[in-house]
Amino acid sequence: MRSCCHILFVFVLGIMPAVSAQSAADSQRTRHAQVSGIVLMNAYFNDDLVNDRNVPWLASPRHPITGDPLEAVGSTVRQSRIRISGWASDVLGGEIEGELDLDLYGSRPEAGRSEPLPRLRRAVGKVSWSHAWLIFGQEALLISPYDPSSLSSVAIPGFTGSGNLSRWMPQVRFGMDVGSALRVGLEAAVVAPRFNSMMSEENQRPDLAEQSKRPFVQGRLLARWENRTIRSEIGIGGHYGWFVSGVDSLGITRAATITGRIFVTSLVEIKGEAFRGDGLGMLGGGGLDQTLTPDGLPVHTKGGWAQINLHPNSIIEVGGGYGLDDPDNGDVSITTGRTQNNSFELHCHLHVAPFLFAVEYRRLETEYRDRIYDLQTANHINVALGFEF
Repeated sequence: MRSCCHILFVFVLGIMPAVSAQSAADSQRTRHAQVSGIVLMNAYFNDDLVNDRNVPWLASPRHPITGDPLEAVGSTVRQSRIRISGWASDVLGGEIEGELDLDLYGSRPEAGRSEPLPRLRRAVGKVSWSHAWLIFGQEALLISPYDPSSLSSVAIPGFTGSGNLSRWMPQVRFGMDVGSALRVGLEAAVVAPRFNSMMSEENQRPDLAEQSKRPFVQGRLLARWENRTIRSEIGIGGHYGWFVSGVDSLGITRAATITGRIFVTSLVEIKGEAFRGDGLGMLGGGGLDQTLTPDGLPVHTKGGWAQINLHPNSIIEVGGGYGLDDPDNGDVSITTGRTQNNSFELHCHLHVAPFLFAVEYRRLETEYRDRIYDLQTANHINVALGFEF
């Protein structure tokens, strides 16, 4: 017993310098945390049926003979957001930052207007070195990192279902680059498998992608360059994943993407995305949120979006964009299948900190394979008032 005590005493004496050194390092480490967000009220007008009155991205079908246009106005605060962020230096030889990002879009649409509930959007940690980075948590897809500028499509990013693979998914990614004025790099990610589409209901049964027992994998080749404090970037990405198809077989989901955000000058910004792939409903609206054909095969689709934003000064932003998703007609259901979706948008944002004001217009044109419904259209006008904190 006495020998054990002696050994324990020597061990404690041995680790005390290391503990003291670690405590000293912790005391010298710079840490920072803050809470920020936006209180956002959106008033809207829809001139016909849409899949989501607050943030529409599909024109819903109505019978061409018996169905009359259903115009409606409303207002919501569900797109308000709160962010908790933190930062620390000298961690693993680099810097670490994290962010927790929530909105009020967690409840069902009918209850959400009067009783909105918090919803987790992003929960991200990032360790950065001079030419490498490690990201973990729930984040936008590696192959689809950008969303269009909008104060009317915040909870559901703009051009979802018309060219934007917009889902946030748990993942771990690592990247590295070389260069200084022009940086060229490579990123790779392991993504949690998920099959459910955006409009499907959650349940406790593992979905078809989870049952494959394999993660999705994604990669991206990128180039970045800076002009003073403005960073431009272009990337070429790829996605590959598995899901259970039949009793003893696996189906494949895959995609190739080109993405970019380019400042032509400090006053003109262009950003967008283009993709082609199979089974992309599981990545956030791809294929018009249709993942499988009636025969259980992946729906093949192509699409993309582009937006041009003008910044004449620090207060005003004026812009517009177009998005398209075009699945193969033969891959979708004859009765309920959506064969194409076009979105057009125009916006004007005023930012007199901390006050925000925006007027945005969106037109949706959704084509259905059933000739009874054929082309459905809807116009959405949104006025946003916000306060940043």
